[in-house]
Amino acid sequence: MEVGEVRAAVRSDFDRLISLASSDSPGWMLSAKKSSCSVYTCTNEICNFKMVKIIVDSVDVAASTMYNALHDAAYRRVWDKEMVESREVCVIDSNNDIGYYQVKTPSPMRNRDFVTQRSWRHDNSQYMIMNHSVYHKKEPPRKNIIRGTSYYTGYVMEVIGPQATRFTYISQSNPGGKIPAWLVNKLFTVVAPKVIQKMVKACRVYEVWKKNNNPEYMPWLWPDQICTNLIDWNDVLSNANVETASSCSEEPEDIQVDWNDVLSNANVETASSCSEEPEDIQVGDITDDIITDT
Repeated sequence: MEVGEVRAAVRSDFDRLISLASSDSPGWMLSAKKSSCSVYTCTNEICNFKMVKIIVDSVDVAASTMYNALHDAAYRRVWDKEMVESREVCVIDSNNDIGYYQVKTPSPMRNRDFVTQRSWRHDNSQYMIMNHSVYHKKEPPRKNIIRGTSYYTGYVMEVIGPQATRFTYISQSNPGGKIPAWLVNKLFTVVAPKVIQKMVKACRVYEVWKKNNNPEYMPWLWPDQICTNLIDWNDVLSNANVETASSCSEEPEDIQVDWNDVLSNANVETASSCSEEPEDIQVGDITDDIITDT
């Protein structure tokens, strides 16, 4: 599906995700490989921002557990410390919704936010989640926050054993503002593996956390639990209808950013992002986070 397109995803949409996730799909260039983590990039006609694919050959977590952990909005507030705000705006049907997400951005840059349609499905061997940016009347661009664009983002969790998953993450995104495409392309290959490690680390202890946090509530599996309002199609906008005030679309004019310094700092902080296994999350860490967040 394309940016701005709102409809229920169909089988062919998920087939495209599976095709992109395949190790032998054409057009991808290997950018980095350390241990079981491989980072690929490819270019296309959509924009100057490259599509990035990260494959972790084997994760010691059940695919169903990873799928549930990535869906669970309450749990995301525990492990995703870069998230400022996240909520479901409306539902299209039992496997598609529209949501809002705001993420912290390093100073002096402004925070970014995204409005996306999310779609999901699973069978006995594969679990899939994907999203793309859309436009909704009730979520216009906000002052002092830069609206980003997710051209295509997807997760594929393939069952390779009872407690083993082949995990693939794909994304092509534009953070908006004046960050140059060359920097975004470089940063994504450096930072994204670190984000994936963080996700995997959180997934490992999700089931322990869930036992004490509304364990029966999983609306992504049980549609009768959905309580968000059904979509009002009058609220769906096309790109031409979106009002984007200039004050929302750029970094502050009086702020000068040295993009080479940004890249250098990112390389220092995540130089070994694929080379080492993340430290295990302790259940006590999760408990402390819940106490802090509430």
